[in-house]
Amino acid sequence: SCSGATVGDLFRGQRSFTGGRIAPPQLAALTADTDLVTVGIGGNDENLFGSLAGACMGGGARTGCTPLFATAGVLEAKVASARRVEPTLARALTAIHRRAPDAVVVVVGYPDLLPAAGRCSAAPFAAADYRPISRVEAALNGALRSAAQAQDAIYVDLAAASRGHDICAGKGAWVNGAQMEPGRAAAYHPYARG
Repeated sequence: SCSGATVGDLFRGQRSFTGGRIAPPQLAALTADTDLVTVGIGGNDENLFGSLAGACMGGGARTGCTPLFATAGVLEAKVASARRVEPTLARALTAIHRRAPDAVVVVVGYPDLLPAAGRCSAAPFAAADYRPISRVEAALNGALRSAAQAQDAIYVDLAAASRGHDICAGKGAWVNGAQMEPGRAAAYHPYARG
C-alpha cells in the first residue's frame, strides 16, 4: 500500500503520496489459492491518526503543543470515529473471504504508541493529551478486534505485545516519533522490529 491507506484502498487504486504511480486495489492480489492474508489498516480512516499527528507536527517536533482534547466533546468524537472503523473493516473482511475463501485472515492491531505515564520530545503532544490519544487508539484496536471476531479472522493484539516499546522508549521503541527517519520509518510509523 501507499502511505495514508484507508480500508477503502483495499477496493480501489491508491496514488502514492508523491503523486507518482497508482497502486492497484489491494484486494486484487487475492485469489482462490491465497492461504494467508494479513490486514493492518484503520488508523487513517476517519482521519484518526492524521489529525492527531498533524496537530503537533508543524515545523517538526516540539516539546509541547496546545492540548488537542481541551474542548468538550473532542475526545468522545474521536472515540466514536475510531469505533466507526469496525463496520467498514467488517465489509472488507467479507470481501477478503470471498476472494480467498480458504485463507487464514489475520487482523493486526496497532502497537502501543504512548507510555502509560510520562512524556517525551519524540511524541511532542501536550502532556494532557497522552491519555486521550491512548483512549482513541484503544477504541480503534477494539473496533479492529470486534470486526475480526465477527468475520472469522484472527486478531493480533499488537498493543499488548509492544507495551514498553512505545514512541518514548528510546532505543527500545518499536514506533518512530514525530521526525521522519528515511530508510527506517515514517513519522509515527513502526520500525522493522515493530
